[in-house]
Amino acid sequence: MALLWEHRVWQKLYRHLGICLIAAVTVIGLGCRFSMLDHASADADQFLLPWFEQIQQNGGFAALKEQVGDYNIPYQIIICLLTYLPGEPLHLFKLVSCFFDFALALSCGGFALALLGRKSSLLFGGVYGAVLLFPTVILNSSVFAQCDSIYACFAVLGLWMLYRRQWIPAYLLFGLAFSFKLQIILLVPFLLYHYFTVRRYSILCFLLIPGVLYFLSLPAFCLGRSWLDPITIYFSQTDTYQRMWMNFPSFWSLVGDNYDLKLIAILLTFTILLLGFCILVKKRICLMRPALFLKTAAWVVWTCLLFLPAMHERYGYLLDLLLFLVVLLDRSCWVFPAVTLTISTMTYGWFLFSNSGFSIQFYTLLYLGAYCWYSYRLVTKTAGKPLFPRNKNADLSIAEK
Repeated sequence: MALLWEHRVWQKLYRHLGICLIAAVTVIGLGCRFSMLDHASADADQFLLPWFEQIQQNGGFAALKEQVGDYNIPYQIIICLLTYLPGEPLHLFKLVSCFFDFALALSCGGFALALLGRKSSLLFGGVYGAVLLFPTVILNSSVFAQCDSIYACFAVLGLWMLYRRQWIPAYLLFGLAFSFKLQIILLVPFLLYHYFTVRRYSILCFLLIPGVLYFLSLPAFCLGRSWLDPITIYFSQTDTYQRMWMNFPSFWSLVGDNYDLKLIAILLTFTILLLGFCILVKKRICLMRPALFLKTAAWVVWTCLLFLPAMHERYGYLLDLLLFLVVLLDRSCWVFPAVTLTISTMTYGWFLFSNSGFSIQFYTLLYLGAYCWYSYRLVTKTAGKPLFPRNKNADLSIAEK
């Protein structure tokens, strides 16, 4: 009797293996994050907690009439909301970021199913679990108390909608990403690539990106803030750290940390991206094919990270996610997220825990080598098989829209 009951239980578990995986990973993910709630990083001590205290002393929402910190108005609104909640300020910051960790993992799982044209709870659970347990995702929210999962979540959702040809929802989501982090501009060249090669929607859609930022900033405008503030805040951020790289395997770590190279770095990045655009146009590459869509987006972000100045270790957050999703469509690309995620994790460790390792130049050579190999494969259209079989009808259903 006991064996029969046990057999039935296992049968039900096997039928719902995907749901069991999601539940198990959720518990593990929560455990990892709650274990680090009391850890205060240098960023939290020097920036987030003083901002919280200043906003609280200035009357919560009344503090929106002036800029506190260097994050944009929508995140300042979140801090204002947190001041009305009970609990430790550090915990409140981390809980917001951890919430978006789960939203990000769910978004990546849904996007993966859309790219592969499949309906599989086990596949969804695998992608969800992998993203949720990425070392950088865990460290960013539960140790750093940073909010990169917010903009990354909206960026992934925006790419998902763009892939499904839902143009307006896509750009609204990119606007939400832009409202919380300036790093979304690393993806903007890809959006331009997409617009000029697909040409099925108006360029006015790009106005939705700053439009969302201004809409979310309305409470501050009502209290007397200048209409220029949302833009000037981001401009001021670009000059905060006048260094060519900051704890990141940038190309410029091989050249020198002289900020006079800033203009050269920007022009070099523009030249490489322009070359990529010329290749797209000449070869008439269709960016609606799932593998090329995702690979090109990752290449654009990677190019900006490597060659633009003042890159931080956290700026590779979105790239690691995109390269992981690329592997689902081309399993031969597994080495690229392995390299970038490992290096990202180590640079996090340098900043958070002062761990020792190889020199930054060594990691730059690995990072640059992986980028060059990835670029070569992309240009020559070298591709392997997807990690999971794709549903061939998925492309037809999207093409019909």
